[in-house]
This record gives sequence, structure tokens and C-alpha cells, in this order.
Amino acid sequence: MKSERLTKIFTAAVVAAMLLSSCGGTASTESGSSAPAETGSSGTTSSAEPQETVVLEYYNRLDPVLADVDMVWDAINEYLEEKINVRVNYHFFTAADYTTKMSAMVSSGQEIDVLHAGSAFPFINNAQKGAFYDIKDLLPEYAPETVEMLPQGLWDAVTIDGKIYGIPSYKDNCRIYNFIYNKDMAEDLGVDADITWGSFKDLIPLLYEVKEKRDAKYPEDAGNPIMSPIPLLEYFFPSDVINGLAVTNIPGINAFEGQGEGETVFNKYATPEFREYCQTMKQLSDDGILYGTITYETMQAMLQDGKIFSTSNAGLVTINPHLYSQDFEMVLNNST
Repeated sequence: MKSERLTKIFTAAVVAAMLLSSCGGTASTESGSSAPAETGSSGTTSSAEPQETVVLEYYNRLDPVLADVDMVWDAINEYLEEKINVRVNYHFFTAADYTTKMSAMVSSGQEIDVLHAGSAFPFINNAQKGAFYDIKDLLPEYAPETVEMLPQGLWDAVTIDGKIYGIPSYKDNCRIYNFIYNKDMAEDLGVDADITWGSFKDLIPLLYEVKEKRDAKYPEDAGNPIMSPIPLLEYFFPSDVINGLAVTNIPGINAFEGQGEGETVFNKYATPEFREYCQTMKQLSDDGILYGTITYETMQAMLQDGKIFSTSNAGLVTINPHLYSQDFEMVLNNST
């Protein structure tokens, strides 16, 4: 009975996970029944008789929680309920709280259906601890199109000891680094920020140009940083992460000198490149390019007020131009 329940839930969770870029487990029904809607191999709900709506408990990090999040999820749930008779109860934690709260919930055995596993909740470590359900045998029957769509390398990334513990995010098949800048500020200062770049080192001259022109035109803002948050090591020296600090070079890029072409595993923090990165961050902070001692909350407020020129991220393929305010536009400039 438990196996049958899990296969039914899995069909719903696959569709939800593809929308949510997450991994899944078990679920309940709207009325609390232990038997959710019958599904066929295509993942659609049988129309033979009315079925109870499957409810998935979904956990992710979202910082900050935006004002229109309820509106977006109402639309998602309307779509899911129509297509596969599923609704999602979403639970968002700030990035600072996600690791602690998810670890406590998993350790206590609390029911979680779909969650985000990444840097804040490491996939490999938690899979090895038994936090996730093996879906290898369910995929060919209940998600054959998903299996076919994703490259084998992505499935290998979520396979441990021959078991598959999650559905990978397709957009993360490659690593995209994001430089997001204030278009209105760039035009006001006469700065061309639409440049081609491969490493954040390529952006440093632009950041200094913006500061020079901003400080000259608006001396009252001279104490404000140009960019936030501090870009990660990977933005300067990309690598293929094995687990935590253990990485390899990416063949063809080989950002870490003397560390081979992907066949050598090394500690990224024990390299000259990491030393160079730390020295660069110190210099950028000293020169007022980065935010230094300003708190995260102050930084977010300054971004929303249009006082900071740029920010960084990874994995974004598009953004809302009015990400921070309706009063100005942000532009996404991705690495090559």
C-alpha cells in the first residue's frame, strides 16, 4: 500500500519538481486521506470518478519574500490542479534560516514532499544520510519524457550508489554567472555596461569607472558601494565542484593553473587563485566598490532605492527589469 501511494505521489511530484527545480518524497490529500488521486503513466488524472486533490508540501529559500508571491502561487496551483489534480503548499525560508530549519525538519522525520537541495542544504551529504527517496525505478514508468529530456550527465549528478534521489534542474546544466546593473544609473553617468565578459575580473575597470563618475556627479553618494553582494570565488575562477571545497578544473577553461584539465581533484582554498581572489576583494572593499561593513538589510534597501549600481548572481536566464523598483530598470548581462 505504501509503495502504491508513493508511485501515485511521484507522478504529481515530478510535474511539480520540474516547475520548482527541486526533489521530492511523499504527500497527503486535501481531505487528509492516505490515498491520492489515481494517475496513469502519462501523469494525468483519470476522469472515471472524482478524485481528491493531492497536496504537496514544498520547501525552498526565498530572500526576500516578494509581495506578489501569493498571486504567483495561486496561478501555479490553478494550473497544477487542472492538469494533474495537485496543489502545492509552499513554505519559504530566508537564506540565513534555510539550512538550520531544513536540517531540523529532516532530522525530526517531518513529512516533506519537495525541497530544494543545493549549497544551503547539500544534496550528496543528505542523500547519503537517507533524507531522500530513491526514485530510480519510478522514473521510466511515470516520467519517461523527463528522463529523455535531461542529458545523462544531469542524472549522473543526482545518482549515488546506483540510486537516483532527485530531479535535476535543466537550467543548471551549465553554470551561468550574472552581472545585473542599473540601466538608469548607467545612462545617467554615461557608462556603457553592455560589455562582454567571462570572468568578474573583466568587470573591475567598469566598476571603478562607475564609482569615479558617480562620486563626481553625486558626491553625497560617495560613501555608497557600487556593487553588492561580494561575488564568489567561482565568478573569478570557475571550477567543477565535487563536494564542498573539493573541485576540479573545467576542461577548456582550466582557471586554476597547474591543476590539470578535470582529472585532478584539489582544494580550491589552497591555491594561489584563492589568495588572489581574497586580495582583490580586500582592495575592492577598501576602495568603496564593495559594501564592506554595511549590513545585508541596508544593502537590500539601497538596491531598492537605486543607490547601488550592480549586483551579482548565478543561474538566471531572465529577470524582471523592475526587480527592485518600478522607478528604474535593471539589466541582466550574463557571462560568456
